[in-house]
Amino acid sequence: MGALEIRCDFPCIITGSCGTWRGRREICPTYMDNVKDAIKKCCNGIDNVEIGPKNGEIIVKASHHDGTNYFTIHKLNARGKNINKDNWLDKDADKIDKYFCKIYG
Repeated sequence: MGALEIRCDFPCIITGSCGTWRGRREICPTYMDNVKDAIKKCCNGIDNVEIGPKNGEIIVKASHHDGTNYFTIHKLNARGKNINKDNWLDKDADKIDKYFCKIYG
């Protein structure tokens, strides 16, 4: 079986959580210009990593000495590609889930 081929030239958002010695912590959603850089960011300082597609997204399971990090890389839709990436997260906290539903899909 050949290597998994993934188109990597589109902007995306990383969501997920990190396993730490103090418990699980959610990450702030992070905008990335392309999937290759997003995967590199998820794997920085990791001992073991599993990467694969699931429901049109990329799932990263990254284990390290304190626990396991779980990330999902979401491809941005046309509306998400047009966001101002410098202040895209300046939204009310209670509206953030609806906002994400609009910008990736």
